[in-house]
Amino acid sequence: MKISPKHPFIYITPLLLVTIALCIKDATASNVDTCGVVSQIVLSKKALFVNLDGHYPNHRLTAVSFRFMPSDAKRLDKYVNTRVCISGHVSYYKGKPSIALNSYDQIQYPQ
Repeated sequence: MKISPKHPFIYITPLLLVTIALCIKDATASNVDTCGVVSQIVLSKKALFVNLDGHYPNHRLTAVSFRFMPSDAKRLDKYVNTRVCISGHVSYYKGKPSIALNSYDQIQYPQ
């Protein structure tokens, strides 16, 4: 296991292929596919947050939707502690990677 000098919260392992993409220069311009365990779903007044591989602030990645319905949180709640794959454009917020959810088709539920 190696620690990224640019993003010290990222541990590079063969199982977390997205971490390699996130360490590449200009990763914010990249579209990636990443898989992880849904640890937390948070509904605020402005957004719906899906945290993977840890609760805030110790999560690995957040998928965020600004176009949501309160029923979306209930629909996604059943996936807490379940492995999902999310694809999309990577950006950073407060030093943590996030993917904007424009469509729930970006979330896949592998068997």
